[in-house]
Amino acid sequence: MRADSPGHSAKYGSYTLMHMDSNSIVDLQLVQSNEIQKYLSKRSITQYYDLWHFEKGLSKKLEKLVQNKDCGVLKKWLCSIKNHVYWSATSSTSGPEKVAKWTSIVNHIQNVHLHENPLFPKCQHPD
Repeated sequence: MRADSPGHSAKYGSYTLMHMDSNSIVDLQLVQSNEIQKYLSKRSITQYYDLWHFEKGLSKKLEKLVQNKDCGVLKKWLCSIKNHVYWSATSSTSGPEKVAKWTSIVNHIQNVHLHENPLFPKCQHPD
C-alpha cells in the first residue's frame, strides 16, 4: 500500500498486484481511505492491528507515568515491558492467550510468577 501523504491521515492509497514470475503488474487500484474503512467494517473481515503502534502508544504513556516520583521502580521495567508486548503477541496462538500473557506482566513486576489465568498459569523463566 502506498499513500498520498506520510502518516496515517492519507486520503488516497494505491494497491498494486504483481505477478512474481513474469514481473508484470496485474492490477493497480487507487482508493479513498473511507472506502477501505467501510470494507473493513464488515463482520466477515478480521482486522489485525500493527503491534508497533500499540507498543509506541503504551511506551508514551509509560514514559509519562515514570516521571512521577512514586513510579520510579517502573522505570527499570520499561524495556522489559516493551519486549513483553512483542513476546506476548508472537508466542501466542489465540487472542485470549495473548491477553493472558500480556496481563501477566503486572504480576511479574510484583515478583509474582504464578497467575490465576489457566491459559498462562505461570511464568516460563526458570525459578
